[in-house]
Amino acid sequence: MKKLKIFITILLFALCLCGIVYALYGIFTETREVETAETVSAVFTEFSPADTIEKTESGSALDAVIDEFRPKLTAMQEKNSDIIGWIYIPQTHINYPLLQGSDNKYYLTRGADKSRSAAGSVFIDQNGFAENTVIYGHNMGRSSNVIFHDITNFSDKAWFEKARFGYIITKDEVIRIDFFAYALTRPETKFYANIPDIEFIKDNAMYCREYSGGRVFTLSTCAYDYKNARAVLIGEEKVR
Repeated sequence: MKKLKIFITILLFALCLCGIVYALYGIFTETREVETAETVSAVFTEFSPADTIEKTESGSALDAVIDEFRPKLTAMQEKNSDIIGWIYIPQTHINYPLLQGSDNKYYLTRGADKSRSAAGSVFIDQNGFAENTVIYGHNMGRSSNVIFHDITNFSDKAWFEKARFGYIITKDEVIRIDFFAYALTRPETKFYANIPDIEFIKDNAMYCREYSGGRVFTLSTCAYDYKNARAVLIGEEKVR
């Protein structure tokens, strides 16, 4: 009986040790993935138009942003022709090249320079600009602010009230997006429809402001509130 107790004790100790090692390995792997993601996401930082656009408010001044950004975009496209512009949301860490691939899978695991990355890239839906333009990006969890993690912060009403707009800059235009809704959903709901269902958005949003009829943009990322949850931040184009 004594030998059996010793055996059980050793077995339990070994199982606990294996559990600790497995947990530590998981933490190490996640940390390494996040560090790699941060390195990959910083590749095009020097091309960011954020500083320029911060100095402009509206009107013809935004045309100067296009003039300054156009050669930067050309330089980025020499490295990757799938880069179609830039997305920037003040008061967040979202400040990245915007890509469009031939499908919605490639840039889930590729950086903007096409290198392998668990964080992937920020990319527009394969269907391109539409009445509801969907833009995807990964959420790497609380241990990292890269890619679209900050979208989940809008579940806090204070965040939703604070960070009210963002920009998409292409070679031809600066699109200001005024955010009017935040919601938790699952993949392939009406939030992702090519033609936006505004009443559905209003009825299912966690927070919602007035919608004035502009072209809709839906920013989507993973959330961990429940299985297959998605966080969506929805805005409309502010017409100059």
